[in-house]
Amino acid sequence: MNGKRGFCVLLAVLFALLAGCQGETQGMDVASGHVYEEVSENLIIDADVIAPEDGVHPKVYSGYQPVFTREQLEAFAEALGQKVASVDEGRDWVDAPYINITCESGAALGYNYMEGYPYGNLGFSDWTAMEPYYDYPIYSSLDDYWRNGHWRLSDLFFEPAELHFGTAAEAAADIRRIFATLGLDLALRETLYLSKDRLAEMHGALETLPNPTRPGETLPLPQEWTEEDECYIFEFACAVDGFPMSMASWTGETYVHHASSLVVWYNAHGIFEFGYMGFWIPEEVLEEPTETVSAGEALAKAKEKLRNLLDGQKREVFQVNLEYDYIPDGDGWKLYPVWNIYVREKSNWVTGAYTVTNVLYDAVTGDEV
Repeated sequence: MNGKRGFCVLLAVLFALLAGCQGETQGMDVASGHVYEEVSENLIIDADVIAPEDGVHPKVYSGYQPVFTREQLEAFAEALGQKVASVDEGRDWVDAPYINITCESGAALGYNYMEGYPYGNLGFSDWTAMEPYYDYPIYSSLDDYWRNGHWRLSDLFFEPAELHFGTAAEAAADIRRIFATLGLDLALRETLYLSKDRLAEMHGALETLPNPTRPGETLPLPQEWTEEDECYIFEFACAVDGFPMSMASWTGETYVHHASSLVVWYNAHGIFEFGYMGFWIPEEVLEEPTETVSAGEALAKAKEKLRNLLDGQKREVFQVNLEYDYIPDGDGWKLYPVWNIYVREKSNWVTGAYTVTNVLYDAVTGDEV
């Protein structure tokens, strides 16, 4: 072989190997809290990372979804600043127990659950306070925003701002205090800041959006917003050791897995609207691992899985979160840490919309869930 040619070939191979190693290293570097890598033509990683601090290994717990009594919910209504006027208890058309509380203010608190099944809904609404916002597609959940953000006004409200009645941190602390009366611990996922100035900015944005609640009709023009209309929107999930329960929804072999989500509207007078599903309480520690799978290791597994898909669909990994999931364990439930890799791709059916899927790995064993 010609010496000069052989040297060039050797350099080319070396540069290729170095480039491959650089890509792998870039994909593993999660210390900054954000990862970016153009893996292939059809796969990009541009993801925020929520991970434990170095040396912290999340535990495995037994846990349960609480069933609330009438007395607990009446006390909870009082914590919301409401006075109970009447209570209706019974079973609905699928024989699921429910408790509905009407408050003297006209606000309503409702709860239903499935016996022996990890599912329950808890909701509250003061319609007088909520009505001014009802016609506007501001926000319903993170999952909805990720899928349909182009039809929402959420982007107007993500930038932090202090409202006239207090800070977001003060409001979130008050919400945690109120839900603690039900024995629930909360992890914050997202905050929206609805100042009067930003509410006024909805006018221009509404001209390009369809009416989500009354198809075929144009959206009403915004009213004149004042400081009294200012509010925060928070999304929480039930917390285990400070980490949220998973937002993933899927069907297992013996049960349906439901996301944990609590969306709260909060103004100068307190909570005036919320919807909550997927509430869990950890009990005993089942395992205290001394080693767990890192975010980089989980992301590397997901990258290989997604890179090898041959359907030609373009995908983006946009979140890598340490969360908790649940699984049947004997007669009870086990709450265990997972790496939840959030992946989105453009919808094949709705222009501008996305589908969001999840790739989950057990943070203790590394196995795909």
